Amino acid sequence: MPKRSFVVLFLLLVSGCGASAVMEAAAGRDQQAFRGSLRQRLSDGDVDIGEAQDIAARLLGTQIESAQGPVGRRGLDSLDECATLVEPSLLRRSAHDDELGARAAIIRIEAGLVEPMGYVSQLSRQEPHWRAAAVRSLTLPAPQGAQAGGAEAAPLIRAGKWRRNLMVDQSRDVRLAALQAAIDAADPADGLAVLEAARLDPYPPAKLSAIEAAGAIGTREAVLGLGDLWAAAEEKERVAIVGAWAGAARKGRELSGCADLRSTQPHCLAWRLLVRASESDDGLAGLVAALELVHDASPRQATAAVHTAVAVIERLIDEAPSRIRIEAIKSAPLSWAHLLEAIVAAAETEDDDVVVAALGRLTELGGKERKEAIERLRNVATGDVPPADAARLALVRAGDRTVVPLLDQDAKAKSAEQRGRSAVRYAQLGRVDKALAMLGDVDARVRVRAACAILGMED
Repeated sequence: MPKRSFVVLFLLLVSGCGASAVMEAAAGRDQQAFRGSLRQRLSDGDVDIGEAQDIAARLLGTQIESAQGPVGRRGLDSLDECATLVEPSLLRRSAHDDELGARAAIIRIEAGLVEPMGYVSQLSRQEPHWRAAAVRSLTLPAPQGAQAGGAEAAPLIRAGKWRRNLMVDQSRDVRLAALQAAIDAADPADGLAVLEAARLDPYPPAKLSAIEAAGAIGTREAVLGLGDLWAAAEEKERVAIVGAWAGAARKGRELSGCADLRSTQPHCLAWRLLVRASESDDGLAGLVAALELVHDASPRQATAAVHTAVAVIERLIDEAPSRIRIEAIKSAPLSWAHLLEAIVAAAETEDDDVVVAALGRLTELGGKERKEAIERLRNVATGDVPPADAARLALVRAGDRTVVPLLDQDAKAKSAEQRGRSAVRYAQLGRVDKALAMLGDVDARVRVRAACAILGMED
């Protein structure tokens, strides 16, 4: 985001000086008045990105600070990576002693806007939402070895114990927050606790976070403990385990020695488990494992294991069920000639969803291939077949503005999710006027997504 917009955003949120009519309306809670002012401003002429960002920031700040109930919660949860751009409003909302105040606090923590241990004073609260905020801030690992004996280490040791205690809290939100804090802390002392949560926690998001935490910890016990879960794991869990092994493998400075089966270094164990998963699992987890092995690998200097992983990806593009073929096509590195050939062939199959995915990748090429792929995507995008939305997204990513009339249809859909997607796509295409119009949507989630998309635009 341009520096000017950061400065203006901050001044507007803090002072509110010099606001236009639409800015004043954005600062109020009367959505009908704001929609009227917005329509008038759009009819007056072009709006540049800077002004659009100022309007979006004011509206978003007001919406955050006035958030209440389930609607307000959905709005806060739609902020995603936009949180850093509205920190003053999140800070003010987190000062309220209610559930959404605690939710705003967690969003600030996850956006890196709060110092570690920033909410430790809330650990003894009865309300689970504040216990969740408190434990989510316990992201520093306890000192190890000789450092553990210092007086300054005592609070961190206690914090680690709190984190592990709250991994078995009665509230699933508290358990989830504790396990997410364990990902950031990457504290070896959490190893047994996160593996236990990965085995036994009944809340799926908590279980997946526990698996990720084990990978972040990356000890030999954590890596092998994830292997013990593999046989009974469902697909989402296997994908998470693969991601955890990949994270643990990246902790090693050098993988060249990992081909030696005698090596018991945790990163080598994780790498070998990735190889095994890529070769033995025919589903999404095997694909993800193969992609991790190929990641950043040069075709000229690749090891035998990497070449095998490329062959796995090629086979899945050719033969796997549709959804896995699509994921393989979306993620396959085009620098590998065999994978590019497989994607070109996939664009000629009879599976429309696979064809659209392949054409989307071919738009990344130049010349004739890109032109032909865009023309074919346009034909699919105008239809009512299920792949039409995927074709529209591919055209947006290719920067093809002929898709705008189709986005206009999506912007009027009954589905808030569909309208929200259109707002983001307008912004991706640089259509600030149309993205700005979506700030008047009746659904808070759409307004938040539109505002975040506008704030992410560049001059």
